[in-house]
Amino acid sequence: MLTPETGRSGHVDPADIKEGIVTAGLSAAESIAAAPGWHGTRIAVPDSSR
Repeated sequence: MLTPETGRSGHVDPADIKEGIVTAGLSAAESIAAAPGWHGTRIAVPDSSR
């Protein structure tokens, strides 16, 4: 999932993203700086759910 970095319009707090991922029964696999001004979070299905 891509979101704008802190200070940019549309920014979402990483804690809110993590909470949503956990609530959905998924897991955050990794976070990256995807592009200038953007943050990426890889979301995965936990192994136990497959």
